[in-house]
Amino acid sequence: MRVHRYFCTPGPGTLFVAAPSAYVTLAKVLLGSRILCPSLEVLDYSRSEFTQFDIFRAFHVLFGPNLKHFNLESVEKQPGFDQISPSPSPSPLDPESGIDDEGDFCAMLHNLGERAKHSLETFRMNIRPSSALIGSTTVDVLCHFSNLVSLKVAPWSSKRIYVATPTLFAHCAQLPFLAELHLQFEDVPSSHDWRLQVSSQIPPGTTGFPRLVEFTAAVGTLALFTQLFSFIGSPALEILSIRSDGNIPRDELHPFFAALAILPAQERLRTFDLRASGDVVGTPSSSSCLKHP
Repeated sequence: MRVHRYFCTPGPGTLFVAAPSAYVTLAKVLLGSRILCPSLEVLDYSRSEFTQFDIFRAFHVLFGPNLKHFNLESVEKQPGFDQISPSPSPSPLDPESGIDDEGDFCAMLHNLGERAKHSLETFRMNIRPSSALIGSTTVDVLCHFSNLVSLKVAPWSSKRIYVATPTLFAHCAQLPFLAELHLQFEDVPSSHDWRLQVSSQIPPGTTGFPRLVEFTAAVGTLALFTQLFSFIGSPALEILSIRSDGNIPRDELHPFFAALAILPAQERLRTFDLRASGDVVGTPSSSSCLKHP
């Protein structure tokens, strides 16, 4: 029997929650090294608010050499759901509380990074609650994958957990087939230094993001993203979405739009979406004002 897709997604009606021990038992039966479904290509798992993190303890039994698509997300309990669980019903996890068994989740990610480093094409994750350890582990593991086509990691989360590092950004810039990228960024003391760290990890003469079509980013202010424009060499970029969760200094606007205007894909860009939750602040200077002809 060949299984190519594994979906575990709550739907309307009764919600059945697998016991974490189910995957541990499978791992023991398979002697820890064999794969439950070696032909599996798509793993789509939606975690309900009742699911404890220790369910990921033996998730590696699903990671085979042909795994191409990994989608892991949290979903809210829908009206009309009744939970049927093999153990007493747990309480929904509080997003603001500590996370038990986060080590199991991080170990699962490391296992995925080792087993699917060359096969994985799609990585999408939006897990709640989350933690700094889960976020940093995710960012580190993403640097293992060499053939990603789509990478989307909770860019619109209200908390910056999965924050991109210069190493991750440089790695993504060199992925030959990457077409979709959704990342979180945070403010840094010096956007110039951040850019230098990226540059030091990309071989000279390399065209960054050669096939990128869609780039979505959550940023603090525009200064860092203005520095990152210089790495986007794709002539195929069509969608650029940026959300800032703070005030935008007025002096950042002119450098930002000047960098946007010289993108290789500037004439091909179909969608440009810039949103800020704050205001444009500061007094315009003669060098930073947007001048109209």
